[in-house]
Amino acid sequence: AGAGIAPVAEVARWPRDAGADWCAGFLAGVVDARGSVSCGELRVRHSDEEVVGRVAGALHRLGLGFAMESAERGERVVRLTGGPAALA
Repeated sequence: AGAGIAPVAEVARWPRDAGADWCAGFLAGVVDARGSVSCGELRVRHSDEEVVGRVAGALHRLGLGFAMESAERGERVVRLTGGPAALA
């Protein structure tokens, strides 16, 4: 059998009850990998609906406002609302 990279779902499990620290760390990693800033707002773009939902859930858990948007190629965008002031 050929060696390859296993899908994330095979090597990582989502926590049942994600705490604030886990959510902050998860968001930091996702933003590092898939985040961008456009018009002064942080956006995370992803094609995996479960990841998009987890990003939205983590933002909600941390009390941050966000909006969901559709993007090209079947991707979804989670946009942090409120600009830089939202993180202060």
